Amino acid sequence: MADLYSTYERINSVSPRTLPKIVLYSYMNRDYSSRSMELNCKRDINFMFLLEGVSAPDHATFARFRSIHFAPCSKRILAEMPNALFDMGEISGEAIFIDGTKMKADHVRHSKSKTGYAV
Repeated sequence: MADLYSTYERINSVSPRTLPKIVLYSYMNRDYSSRSMELNCKRDINFMFLLEGVSAPDHATFARFRSIHFAPCSKRILAEMPNALFDMGEISGEAIFIDGTKMKADHVRHSKSKTGYAV
C-alpha cells in the first residue's frame, strides 16, 4: 500500500486509507460505477462506516482516484492482499480454494445434459 499512499496525501478531505476501502468494498459487491459509489456512500450504512464520519466524496473523486492513483499499483496491491491477510491472522493458509463457479455454455440451450451444464 506504500506505493498507493505515496501518490497522494488527501483527496477532498478523504484519507488515503479510506478511498481504497470504499473502492474494494464496492468491487466486492460487483459494483464498478463511480456514481454508484457516491450514492452508496450517502445511503448505505456499510459505506458510511468505511467513511469514518467524513462526508461522501463525489463520483469524480472516485473516478480520478481509480485512474490516477489506484490503477498503476492495483495489480501489486491485489497480489499482496493474501499475504497481508495471512499476517493479520485472517486466513490460515492451510487450504487453497479455486473458484468453482459453473457457467452454462451458449450451446446448452439446444443440448442439455442431465445437470443442465455443458459436458
